[in-house]
Amino acid sequence: MRNLDGTVTNHEGWWWAPILTGFAYFITAGVSLYLTQGADGTAALWPPSGIMLAALLLSPHKQVRWHLLSGALASVLANAISDQSLHLTAAFTAANIAEPGLIAWLLKRRARCRVSFLKTEGLFCFCMASIMGAAASATIATVLSGLITPLFWSSWFLTVLLGILIVTPIVVTILEALLQKRYFDRGSGLEISLSLGAVLALSIATFFQSTYPLLFLPAVAVVYCVVRLGPIGGAGSVLIVASTASFAALNGSGPQTLIRGSELGESLFVQFYLLT
Repeated sequence: MRNLDGTVTNHEGWWWAPILTGFAYFITAGVSLYLTQGADGTAALWPPSGIMLAALLLSPHKQVRWHLLSGALASVLANAISDQSLHLTAAFTAANIAEPGLIAWLLKRRARCRVSFLKTEGLFCFCMASIMGAAASATIATVLSGLITPLFWSSWFLTVLLGILIVTPIVVTILEALLQKRYFDRGSGLEISLSLGAVLALSIATFFQSTYPLLFLPAVAVVYCVVRLGPIGGAGSVLIVASTASFAALNGSGPQTLIRGSELGESLFVQFYLLT
């Protein structure tokens, strides 16, 4: 298995990796579809794309097709369980699998810089490839589903882009640490727990009420996590904010309800907030 820093980890016995990828894809897809907040059946955040891209970036070339196949089967099953029609299941699966596949191809085959979540050049390449992949995925989903509206395209684009930008850095960092047997010491582990715990507490205080526009509170905690913990702290804290906002929305609560608009408008507002 090739790591993002260019080193190679022995991948013998990793035949089960695509199975694990498919399982993780199915679980996160099922939860995301259950927490659907976007337009026309799209979720506010799509973590499976981030998981799939992380697997593709860390896998040798000969395993890529198996990860994609496993993810496609998981996507079909998750959409079928959520009572999507056969037509939409096929359209959404094609779009969902095309996105991480295209991004991985751009980063591993076409990009002139190495992917990095610590260096500016590598982070820029990752973000640009993610934007192109998300745009392609949104276009495929829009055309194949027949839901050809600007709102659907925008919602899909933000959904998958957030899944990539938030989830992939976390998964890659954790997997690389495990593969190279690098673990956090007790001190840093405690600081990470306390910092992310503060993000969770402020997110709950912000989104499980609909009286005050407190969206600035999670932002304060996110900035602190970025300064103290780096990119993993930023991605982890935004994931906590996104998850809390989604659960709160199920109960009809959150500062976004102060907007005078439809549920779609509220969902797009939360997505734009998270992207920012």
